[in-house]
Amino acid sequence: MSQRQLGAVVEHGPFRATLYAGKREVEQFLAIPVATQRNPLSNGGVVDLSSPYSGVDARWTGTMGDAWSWTAGVSYDAMRQDRRGYENFVGTTLGVRGALRADQADRVDALDPFAQATWTPNDAWQLTAGVRHSRVRFRSEDHYIRPGNPDDSGRVTYTATSPVLGVRWRANAAVQFYAAYGEGFETPTFNELQYRSDGGSGLNFTLDAAETRSAEAGMKVSSGRLRTELALFQARTDDELTVGTSAGGRTTYQNAGRAQRTGIELSGALAFADAWTAEFAVTWLDAKFVDGFLACTAAPCTVPTVPVAAGTHIPGIPRTQAQAAVRWGDLASGWHARVEGVYVDAVPVNNFGDEAAPSYAVFNASAGYGFDSGRVFLALDNLGDRIYAGSVIVNEANRRYYEPAPGRGATVGIEFHWR
Repeated sequence: MSQRQLGAVVEHGPFRATLYAGKREVEQFLAIPVATQRNPLSNGGVVDLSSPYSGVDARWTGTMGDAWSWTAGVSYDAMRQDRRGYENFVGTTLGVRGALRADQADRVDALDPFAQATWTPNDAWQLTAGVRHSRVRFRSEDHYIRPGNPDDSGRVTYTATSPVLGVRWRANAAVQFYAAYGEGFETPTFNELQYRSDGGSGLNFTLDAAETRSAEAGMKVSSGRLRTELALFQARTDDELTVGTSAGGRTTYQNAGRAQRTGIELSGALAFADAWTAEFAVTWLDAKFVDGFLACTAAPCTVPTVPVAAGTHIPGIPRTQAQAAVRWGDLASGWHARVEGVYVDAVPVNNFGDEAAPSYAVFNASAGYGFDSGRVFLALDNLGDRIYAGSVIVNEANRRYYEPAPGRGATVGIEFHWR
């Protein structure tokens, strides 16, 4: 794998533009049996991916009198994926690049104009309102068309207008309360759009974007040596995206109806001595499917038949996460050190909730020296060299869900700021 990226920020008065461009190249050999690759619809066992991408975000800011401020702008992002698939065998020799089995060019671009205004009538109150209109366009060109493997070319466009509203009330110099409401949408990815569950050619045009309405309310306290924040939030989603079928090396996706995520988060920092600070953060999240739906339990499966009950926990999301740290010194000047502990609750790995990655706790440490133009540092991860699942592949068709986290590791670095 290789990746190159270049970016720039341009500012002139009230105008600011962020530009970036890059390219990622990946070659990956997959553990797919030869018998599975014999299927005419298989993409083989070797992925050869070249993916250039670029984008720009341009915005203007301004004020109107003493009470009003505003931001308006537009962002545009684009990516192309030139994807080829090969068999991972030649004759009886395994683990080598063999015959071509897939050749396609995928393009996606997103255009998002937006505007936001803030009204601050006095020191106690602040009101914010904004809107964003999104257009996301997918196009796929299939250059590998053979008997039994039809033309999978196609295109589809998703659009949505998403508002946001917020209010903040400062009760006094130390305490403030806030509330916010917003809407958003999540389009399927190219992997989710790629194949149709009926085996036909073209993109999966039956997939809708997931639309979410979210609300949050909270309190911030900053008094003396203590800073803390408490937030309550809930997000309700229509047309939640999840796995539909899996057969012949192809996985399709479906909309599973409504889902809901409700949670609470507490975070803060306490400076208990001149150079010492304690930091903490705890999140509890109840993420569940509101509607029941049908799913597959294992591959091959061309029609989902097993019920997923309403109220089942959404896979890939731990119920509880916690982090605590003690820091000495200042990152910007002189010596500093930090010790951190992280806890992650068990993570369900499939829609049925019958299996989960075990919970784990790991400890990390870092130390360094800061100076006017940057800093040097040493970071040690997973001090106890613990073996645990650092991530999971949700709903993996062959029930190979778990990906091991790295063992004990060290990073030495230097940061330099040129002014």
